[in-house]
Amino acid sequence: MADYNKIKVYDYLSLSKIVAIQPLSISTDSCFEPESHEFWEFIYVRSGTLALTIGDKEYTVSANKIIFCPPDTLHSWRALTDICCIDVLSFESSAQEMNYFCTGPISLTDSEILLVSKIFSESLEILTLIPPEAQIKGQILKPGIPMYRLEHMKKQIELLLIEIFNRIAPLDSQETLNKKRLKSVIDANEKIIRCLSENVEKSLTLEQIGKLTGISVTHMKRTFKKHHDGGIIDYFILLKIDRAKKLITETELSFTEISSILGFSSSAYFSRTFKKKTGVTPSQYLCKTGKIS
Repeated sequence: MADYNKIKVYDYLSLSKIVAIQPLSISTDSCFEPESHEFWEFIYVRSGTLALTIGDKEYTVSANKIIFCPPDTLHSWRALTDICCIDVLSFESSAQEMNYFCTGPISLTDSEILLVSKIFSESLEILTLIPPEAQIKGQILKPGIPMYRLEHMKKQIELLLIEIFNRIAPLDSQETLNKKRLKSVIDANEKIIRCLSENVEKSLTLEQIGKLTGISVTHMKRTFKKHHDGGIIDYFILLKIDRAKKLITETELSFTEISSILGFSSSAYFSRTFKKKTGVTPSQYLCKTGKIS
């Protein structure tokens, strides 16, 4: 059977959470107090003209333009026309590419405007506001709406971001960002592998590995998966089996002693795991090496 090159697919401009999606109509007498929050927000102007202050900068945003507010940045807006219709979308994302959106108002293409329309139409179908008397603000999924609808909307938002990014970010900047991203993934993987190699004689959970490497479990799993077919614990077990092979052939230790040294819960579990990974039991492996008949 022929071998195939499998192209790794990386997550670009991915969202981790959707905070709120709201279409609003504001007038010149509407008053919005300055606010800041820990998530990203974009404002798309459907009609009219909006005055927006982000940090110490002021912008005028006309129809069919979008503007992004980064996290933890004080911002406020007001209508410059009698009625200004805007779409506001708040979300969490740790993508490095998001920094390229902090350029002021961005004119959207027809296809991007259509995407915005689809996103907000779908949000009205599947999301509802949390009652005002509740202790938290935001939106929730309407009863009976399947989760894949939320996933579909998330992908639509990510597609919109990618479409815009592809236009506004210079190719050399994208290439530099790609290299930084790849280096970050490689560095994280090397750190994980080094940690596993140095602690191969211990029994570690993902949470313990995360503490030793200083990398969150979610980030560890995501980055490791980009360079390895199996998971972190599976790789850890393979390292243990490789060490077991050396101990079997190069020492006089019993299988029970080797099992204990490598952090297996029991000799029986060690033997089962060894056979699962190598196709032979520790005894059969010992025989194959010619150390005993």
